[in-house]
This record gives sequence, structure tokens and C-alpha cells, in this order.
Amino acid sequence: MSSGFGLRGGIGRCYPFFAEYKECLVSIVQKTSQVTTLTNMILMRFLFCTFANKKHEPSRKGELCYPLRDDYFECLHRRKEHGMIRTIQEQEHRNANGDVNDDHGH
Repeated sequence: MSSGFGLRGGIGRCYPFFAEYKECLVSIVQKTSQVTTLTNMILMRFLFCTFANKKHEPSRKGELCYPLRDDYFECLHRRKEHGMIRTIQEQEHRNANGDVNDDHGH
């Protein structure tokens, strides 16, 4: 994924999201430290791994990248999309069975 190449050549479907997320993390490292490029790369790798789970975040600075992180993870796993599809299918099933249990008051 981080190479940018998809399975069939070209750009991978989630690479643009990864690239934006990576740039955000790199910008945090560059703003918070004046160290060598190699050290920046190591720090960026640490930040990427650390911010993969919000609970283990060492500082509030990483919150700037959460929207980009969420977009990237959604592209990879599609949990929100699958949840929405599941909700729609459940409602269609209720409508087909004649259930009038309207949870939203409409």
C-alpha cells in the first residue's frame, strides 16, 4: 500500500488517503523537531504506528491527523460503508415484512 502501486498496476485505491495522512504526520514531526532526515523518518514511523490507535496517542498534536487517519482506515476497511449497507438492508427487510416499528418517529 505505501508503495502507491495497486494490485493491477497504477495507483492503489487507498494510496491518496495514505499519502495525505503521511504528509500530516511528517509535518508534525518537522514542526516539533529539528533533527536529521533519518531521525525524522524514524519518528514519522513511530507516529504512524502510535496514532493507528487513538488510545495510545502520546500527545494532542496527533489529533490534527485523525480525520485523515479515519479516511484512510475507512478506505482500507470500509466499516462505515458496510454498516450503512447493513442498516439499509435491515430496514428493507422490515419494510418487506410489514413491520411498522419506526425508530425515528417518521
